[in-house]
Amino acid sequence: MSEPDAIGPPTLQALASLRHDLRTLLNPVLGYTALWLEDSPADADPSLARRLAGIHDLGQALLARISELLAAPRLEDPSYRAAVPGALRAALDAPAREVTARAAALRADCAAAPGDLVADLRRVETAGQGLLAMLDGIEHRGGGAAAAEAPPAEPGAGPARMPGGNRVLVVDDNAVNRDVLSRWLERAGQAVSAAADGALALAMLEREPYDLVALDIVMPEMDGYETLRRIRADSRWDDVPVLMISSLDEMASVIRCIELGAEDYLPKPFDPVLLRARVGACLEKKRLRDERAARQKAEQARLKREFEKSARVQQRLLPQPAPEVPGLDLAGHCLPARAVGGDYFDFLPLGRGRLGVVVADVAGKGMPAALVMASVAASLRSQVHRFGDEIARLVESLNGQLCEWTDAGEFVTLFYGCLDVPRRRLRYVNAGHTLPLLARGADGSVTRLPDVGGLVLGVRPDASFEVGSVDLQAGDALLAFTDGVTEAFNETEEGFGDERLEAVFSRHASSPASDILAAVRTAAVEWCGAEPQSDDLTLLVMKLV
Repeated sequence: MSEPDAIGPPTLQALASLRHDLRTLLNPVLGYTALWLEDSPADADPSLARRLAGIHDLGQALLARISELLAAPRLEDPSYRAAVPGALRAALDAPAREVTARAAALRADCAAAPGDLVADLRRVETAGQGLLAMLDGIEHRGGGAAAAEAPPAEPGAGPARMPGGNRVLVVDDNAVNRDVLSRWLERAGQAVSAAADGALALAMLEREPYDLVALDIVMPEMDGYETLRRIRADSRWDDVPVLMISSLDEMASVIRCIELGAEDYLPKPFDPVLLRARVGACLEKKRLRDERAARQKAEQARLKREFEKSARVQQRLLPQPAPEVPGLDLAGHCLPARAVGGDYFDFLPLGRGRLGVVVADVAGKGMPAALVMASVAASLRSQVHRFGDEIARLVESLNGQLCEWTDAGEFVTLFYGCLDVPRRRLRYVNAGHTLPLLARGADGSVTRLPDVGGLVLGVRPDASFEVGSVDLQAGDALLAFTDGVTEAFNETEEGFGDERLEAVFSRHASSPASDILAAVRTAAVEWCGAEPQSDDLTLLVMKLV
């Protein structure tokens, strides 16, 4: 037999592979004997229990010697690495032969026992033979011998299997490892499925839901690292914990798995008590996450119902349909960016042929803005008849109330106009709002109303406001709107803009009010394309006929 020095000291990688292979072969030795020590035949037969325990103790001793001789810090020394193959053979040969002999003898004596016990003892014996075969060639291979896999588990082998509530997917290319782990999990009350490689495991996850994945690392084609990476990359499996169970117990492997998203890491051969604890902890975490997700889903559904109800209530605050006023053609529409919004428009009949029109925009979006909008609507409607034609005082009163009701930084822009239909004269106040457009029916020109009014509402309680006026003629059309129209953005973040709005309004100014509104709304929405609406969009059209 040649000396290891003839081929140089084994590499760290070769010894890490050897450590993995030796531990893998011990998995059936420890796993099957531990399973049967918990089973009823061993309870009823003290001799059988003692003999199983003796094999199990030999396996534990082998595991301890492997861990000692192949400890990572010791392997840093090249001179120590050169002596490792001989040291392993000297330390492991005798106990490995003893495991093999005892398993063979016990199997022969248990010929009349349940068939699954005999099959399991055969696997223990085969694992012992694999250890001996590896030790036989270890010095020639410089510590890089490959593990001999025990034969696949026969269907139906093992103690009686219990149905379980939690669904666990065991992924391991070694048939014996799959069988041992599956039986321990089933004994703990889990429902187990098994996959022989990572690709099959991913396909099974596609088809069925699982509560836990128990994943080996060293597998051909797709190893456990890649399988774990793909599981964690798919949002459908975000809530599925992955427990790594591997004969690779180096800290670097543990760290890599945790960084990739594993819930926990358990070395093989595993301790059954530790296995139950780790699996239980993983499943309990998943249960808590599932409960939290269910509560969040229920809360989201409740909020959605409330928002939908709020949206219906808010829509009822808007005039639907527009009132019928002799000499006027009216149309209005509000399209919130969310379920509810902060835009407001209204038509307010004032008697004696007069009509109040208002368009307002509350800073912000969503429910806070909607609540302020409802307050503005209620306050305006409650005061509009009291102030009548004194529209500056009306806006001042509204501003004072908003300063009391709202916090700093909350404000409202507002356009309020009072149209005397018989006289065809519009008086208005513009409180920081986007100025309406006026299309003249006589020549088709489009201009903005003069900017007369004052500050936005809700900022200064002592603010004062000026009143502007404009005379109208038959065929004239007024378009009031919020900045959600001109600031409707497309995929390149370009706004719809004033020029496009004026062009659309000019082209359709001779049409009925509802057609003007529809043309502008369609143009703004089509401009956005697939981009989400960035702000509430409100339009009001008033046309003299």
